[in-house]
Amino acid sequence: MEAQKKIITTYKVTRSMFIIEHRLLKETGASLVAFQKKAIATFLRGDCKVNPRLKIRAYTDPDYVRKTVREQIILTEAENEALEEVAADEKTTKTVVIFQAMLNFCEMQARLLWG
Repeated sequence: MEAQKKIITTYKVTRSMFIIEHRLLKETGASLVAFQKKAIATFLRGDCKVNPRLKIRAYTDPDYVRKTVREQIILTEAENEALEEVAADEKTTKTVVIFQAMLNFCEMQARLLWG
């Protein structure tokens, strides 16, 4: 069986999401890699929609979401291709799609843990 090539990329998140994400990791005992893999898989099984506010690129727009924390993720070729396809469909970038996937998963996990 041939191993899939891994693609390392970075994406940015908001400071508040970073704090929530790491609190979830601490409480669940999950690794960041496992958390990211589940987030991507869950997103790709869903509707794959990106919030219009996350697509805003103009810093001067009052609805722009400021993302200041950089994170790294390791993707398989298949995940990378699927995320790029969603990005093309949603007219945004792959990194915005990854942020949306992580945001959705953090929200889902937070609701399960903290109601």
